[in-house]
Amino acid sequence: MGRTDARELRGFDVRRQGTAVIGLPESVVEQIHALRESYGVDLADMEPSLRLFADKVLPRL
Repeated sequence: MGRTDARELRGFDVRRQGTAVIGLPESVVEQIHALRESYGVDLADMEPSLRLFADKVLPRL
């Protein structure tokens, strides 16, 4: 499996691409590490989105 440019991931089906992150915390950490490696994304690039999700989405669930 080659690397995919993260900028090309807009509008994709996460179920089909296998990029949904689901499970226990330990499993989620492993999955995120694998996705970062596959897509070449640095944590610094992901952090703003993760913080926005935690601050704006989770409280509304």
